[in-house]
Amino acid sequence: MASSQVRRKSIRPTSIRRSRSGMRGGKSRFRSASRHKSKRMGRSKSKRKSKRMRRSKSRHKNVIGPMRRGTLTNFGYNSRDTATLRHSSVQKAVRAHSALEVFRKLNAISILNRNTNPTLAKHMLADRNWVRSNFM
Repeated sequence: MASSQVRRKSIRPTSIRRSRSGMRGGKSRFRSASRHKSKRMGRSKSKRKSKRMRRSKSRHKNVIGPMRRGTLTNFGYNSRDTATLRHSSVQKAVRAHSALEVFRKLNAISILNRNTNPTLAKHMLADRNWVRSNFM
């Protein structure tokens, strides 16, 4: 063989496998990972999705379920009122609905507002306990 006719190994395309960039099922663009490290490492960590973001959206369902609006406000309930006013409106709601339904509604609202509005959650929790002690 002459020096100008150097035999090269045939480079086959990589088979379908998980590439270094993290894409499934795609073919790798690079023949070897060490040759093109700079292109592969150029992606910053902030652009990668965290495990929490990659989870399916079905995990974020409202576990408590849909609630009807106005079951407490129709009877004059307002979380900013004094305890006696709140208790009288809760008593009216218990007469119209059942004590268990009002209890569950107050509990659900207190749980859903625990982080966003802690004072409202505290009032709802106190009223829930009042319903438990007087009607259940």
